[in-house]
Amino acid sequence: MPTAMAEFDDVALVQMTLAGHSECFAELVHRHTNVVRRRVVSIVRNSSEAEDVVQEVFLKAWRALPTFRADASVRTWLISIATNEALMCYRRERRRRNCEPLSEFDLVCRTEPADKAVIRGEESRAIRGAILKLPPIYREAVLLHDIEELSLDMTATRLKSTVAAVKTRVFRGRLKLATALGRSPARALLAA
Repeated sequence: MPTAMAEFDDVALVQMTLAGHSECFAELVHRHTNVVRRRVVSIVRNSSEAEDVVQEVFLKAWRALPTFRADASVRTWLISIATNEALMCYRRERRRRNCEPLSEFDLVCRTEPADKAVIRGEESRAIRGAILKLPPIYREAVLLHDIEELSLDMTATRLKSTVAAVKTRVFRGRLKLATALGRSPARALLAA
């Protein structure tokens, strides 16, 4: 086999890799790393996460090489894998962010009397607990619209949904919160 692999096209390199010349795959990686990285970084903003995704793309490509059909270019195939991997990473990260405790959501005021601060702390815990118990579809909408104070349009964009669907989710989420908080111990303390 010639040492100058640069003269072979991508399909020939795939065929030689499948024939047992793994160094041909290294040439494919060398040729397409920059375009794969650009695609991944456009979706996954965290650079260390992006590098992990790039490595995962080439690992998946290596494993799926026998299924490659030459009806598309190798570059297109790799970009497709990169897009799917980056989107999966983005979704995992978004789920992780949405499931984190709402520690910054605190209703305690430093200047109020101690008894009211205790009641307000209980209320804050009850609200946090009620929000975390919402079904994810409602929790995301309520957090983005009511807690992060995003507009309905921005919330719909972030959730990849329509404004009408977001309105419904926020409304139903608020109803579930009201129901949950109506039975909370914090409400009983405030009523006393």
